[in-house]
Amino acid sequence: MQLLTNGYFYSLNKNNDIYKAILIDRDKIVDCFFNIPTISDVEQIDLHNKFIFPGFIDAHTHFVETGILSLGADLSLTNTVNDAIQLLKMTKPIDGIIIGYNFDQYNYDEKREFTYKELNSVSKTTPLFILRKDGHSCYLNEIAFNLLKLNPKTVGIITKNNKFCGILRGQANSIASKFFKSQIKNDGKIIAFYKAAELAINKGVTTVHAMLGDAKNDLSDLLLYENIKNELHIKIIPYPQVFDIEKVANLGYNLIGGCLLVDGSFGSHTAALMSSYADSPGNGVLYHSDSFWYNFFMNAEKKHIRVAVHSIGDRAILQILNAIEMAKQKHSKSNLQHIIIHFELTPDYILDKARELDVQLVMQPVFEYIWGGKGKMYEQVLGKERIMQTNRFRSILQRGLLVAGSSDAYVTPIDPLLGIYSAVNHPNPDEKISKLEALRMFTTNAAEVSGDENNLGKIDKEYIANLVVLAENPLATERIDKIKIEQVFINGMGLVLRGV
Repeated sequence: MQLLTNGYFYSLNKNNDIYKAILIDRDKIVDCFFNIPTISDVEQIDLHNKFIFPGFIDAHTHFVETGILSLGADLSLTNTVNDAIQLLKMTKPIDGIIIGYNFDQYNYDEKREFTYKELNSVSKTTPLFILRKDGHSCYLNEIAFNLLKLNPKTVGIITKNNKFCGILRGQANSIASKFFKSQIKNDGKIIAFYKAAELAINKGVTTVHAMLGDAKNDLSDLLLYENIKNELHIKIIPYPQVFDIEKVANLGYNLIGGCLLVDGSFGSHTAALMSSYADSPGNGVLYHSDSFWYNFFMNAEKKHIRVAVHSIGDRAILQILNAIEMAKQKHSKSNLQHIIIHFELTPDYILDKARELDVQLVMQPVFEYIWGGKGKMYEQVLGKERIMQTNRFRSILQRGLLVAGSSDAYVTPIDPLLGIYSAVNHPNPDEKISKLEALRMFTTNAAEVSGDENNLGKIDKEYIANLVVLAENPLATERIDKIKIEQVFINGMGLVLRGV
């Protein structure tokens, strides 16, 4: 047994109790003390007046992809197209592919995407795959494009003068992303699991919700995880990321999806909006029909399986809410709480409908930090009026909706402290939330989304001893994002943090 003492243990229970010591037996907290007790025959660990919170939970990650991409070229480290091209030229291929990630033209001096000539200058003999930061556009050189063998009628092949210009969006981007990921061998994916786990633990994360699958019918990543899960220090809550409800039910899971796409993203102009984008014609893409989603939710309800979908634009969110509503009318006794991931552009009537249907939300506060506010990407693509309706944390909580926090890694880094800081400092003052509310997004609320509210997300008796030790109190400092993580305990075991 271990007695962790001389710290400020923030329980985040209903009374918000703060303990001075806790007793751990193997992986469980067995007692909590308001004063430091005298107990013999236990290992005592002095935490030197640090601040201890439940281990953070990241409720939405592309986990394997995060690990794979971290081995490629991080283009957020560059400020110009030329610098990006030079970095890609120096990047070692992964299983024969040059990979770049975190590209966002809005952060570049030129404010533009790559030309086909620039992409081909990286290599004429090795396939080049660059994923845009939002994951909804990618950039290929000629050899990579030829490897894909896309049907010319595939939606999302961007052309100039009837010739491919190096950019894929929408359906074409999805095909390319799945293809190039499939080229990574299992040994590489296992390395990716460990790398992503290391990135998470170093940021105080003890549990991640991970989408494992190809968003069609391939669950090989999930099966690979099942083979190595006991070797990973971090707790992973797997989301079978396929459309095959029967297959998921037969495997014994009660949750499907995570990033089953209803629409795309704002930055790629593929998020489905009620009205046109502010900076270009069109109002985005709905990837499936109303009847498709109605039937999908109907089948999920029959199997008593919760569904988690990616839905960003107001038109896409309304499509999903309507499908859930119709399915529940057919299954009037259903108490399933389905999950909408992102839930970004939400006028009041959408918030009210979400409350009526008792959906759960998983959102990414860092999106506002990166893209929200005056002059940033949201304003450019949506206009000044609609940016007042993005990521409405205060309005959501006021309606009693459950919202959990996440990174959407690889889209943004796994970093709950930055997420908490972002929610507290929302650029729209009406949508800011308190520090405690933001902390709960990445602890108690995230645990409730996965049905783990009785064993994760709090420091209390009978809870798993997953803890993060912080150098400063996030409830008492303004620069929450700068707080140093001193230690992480997972299943009662203190882990050594490594620089990554």
